[in-house]
Amino acid sequence: FLGTTNEAIRTFGKFDAMNLSDIFEYMNSEFFTQIGTELHAGLNENGKVAYWNLMVPRKLSDQLPALFEFKKVLSEELSEVDKGFFYQGFYCDIAIV
Repeated sequence: FLGTTNEAIRTFGKFDAMNLSDIFEYMNSEFFTQIGTELHAGLNENGKVAYWNLMVPRKLSDQLPALFEFKKVLSEELSEVDKGFFYQGFYCDIAIV
């Protein structure tokens, strides 16, 4: 599938998990909030969002704490096995319903 996250959600319905690359790097804070809200709407209960961060330190759970909970231990464990040494961080957030 080639398209935006919104198009994927419209095409396939809600997801249990999403694996995103450094898409948040290239948007301002307002657009990040909008996209985060749309991602939350496209997740099933307790749906996970995993994503890399390159330079701009942004976490969904920081920007939208009512919608996402940061899973620190899981994020650290996954970062240990991640081979993308050039990323600043790897984050996993859970959708709060």
